[in-house]
Amino acid sequence: MNKNRQFLHKLKDFKLTEPESKKEYNEILFSPVSRVYSIITILLSFGRDKSWKRRLIRMLPLVSAPRVIDLACGPGDICFLIARKYKMARVIGVDLNQGMLEKAEENLKKSYPRFRNRITFKKGDMNHLEYVDSSFDVLTGSYALRNAPDLGSTLDEIRRVLKPGGTAAFLDFSKSHLVLLQKIQLSLLSFWGRLWGLVFHGNAEVYGYIAESLKEFPDARAFSRLVETKGFKIKGKQSFFFGLLCITVAEKIS
Repeated sequence: MNKNRQFLHKLKDFKLTEPESKKEYNEILFSPVSRVYSIITILLSFGRDKSWKRRLIRMLPLVSAPRVIDLACGPGDICFLIARKYKMARVIGVDLNQGMLEKAEENLKKSYPRFRNRITFKKGDMNHLEYVDSSFDVLTGSYALRNAPDLGSTLDEIRRVLKPGGTAAFLDFSKSHLVLLQKIQLSLLSFWGRLWGLVFHGNAEVYGYIAESLKEFPDARAFSRLVETKGFKIKGKQSFFFGLLCITVAEKIS
């Protein structure tokens, strides 16, 4: 039994509340997920994933020739949209999982060869980015922060690598501060994710983890407060699916 198959049989052994366990969980989980990521994001979002990502890009500021980093870049969707928006941008996509990076490189080669000189994909940990302070004008992440091993440390790292006045923009699952609504949201998300985990992998936990990780993630209000305490000013927010998805755009305070 290979490493990935062993992992799929012991998902419940990982503890999402422990940073190192969560990091290992995400690093291995996305190897089997990388092969079906594009189709599963469409199914999980009822076909709205691409629309949400385009909205994220439209909410970014106009910058002439920005240096941009995309965290948990997956197959490169956000990187390609950024390269379209900013004609002179230099874009780095970072992901913990090698399978995702290989898929991103494949997509770059096959579908976006015109961006070959402007987009680079690298393996990396969002809690320990290998870039000097104030390296980037824009930082993005789609479904990234919820997977952060330590959210507070990740936000500190994001602030470190952003230039003063730089923009951080995130698209991720969210939940209400209202307890009853939160329970409904998590139950629906758990059912929908577990269903497609069974269909694609024969294991409900593969996408059931989305709801489990969201349980440990701050609610919408608490998340905004945390971002602000980390040295950012919220510049824009937009929710979808009755608050189950949210885009947050923040500016680093000088």
